[in-house]
Amino acid sequence: MRRTTTIATLAAMCAALAVAAPPATGKTLKFDGPVKLAHIPDPTGFPRDVPRIELKVAFAGKTPKVIPGGTVETAGLYGPCLPNSGCIIFCLDTGVCDNNPQCFANTGGSLLGDSSSAEDIKVKKNGRFSGSVRAAVTTSAASRVPAMDTAIITGRITKRSVTGTIRVRADREAIPEANPPRPAMTCDTGVLSFTAPRATGRISPFG
Repeated sequence: MRRTTTIATLAAMCAALAVAAPPATGKTLKFDGPVKLAHIPDPTGFPRDVPRIELKVAFAGKTPKVIPGGTVETAGLYGPCLPNSGCIIFCLDTGVCDNNPQCFANTGGSLLGDSSSAEDIKVKKNGRFSGSVRAAVTTSAASRVPAMDTAIITGRITKRSVTGTIRVRADREAIPEANPPRPAMTCDTGVLSFTAPRATGRISPFG
């Protein structure tokens, strides 16, 4: 009788633990990799980031569920300086000029000093997603007037990588106090493709 009671007690305890145990939580994985866009160094010596993207994905088991808001960051993305875009050729006093100017449009975090939008991007059951990301940036150190960079991002997620496209548009105010004065500028990167492998075991350039 005592053995039967002990077995019954252990069974009840196990059942209670099974009920009380919290469900297994998913992982949030980081992905980063290059954006398919040529890196053109600035001949005047100013640094230009290599075009890259970083994002985080929250998983439930092996299934990607959401790209949490504020976790998409890009660097080094630029668009062509069309005649109506407001880009200007910059020259040093030594006579060296940047004859291939670029208009930059980035999103997110420490790259711009502000965080990208806090809206989550939901992932479908087949791993595909689409959404928009906005990043507040300051366009003029004197006026501190904020502007918005807006990105449209689409793609597909697996546990090994994220592949997709991104397009960023940026609008900049005129800066008459600059030397030389800068006109208002509109920058559109066009649709750019990217492949971002899982960042496990690697140091991310975004920190």
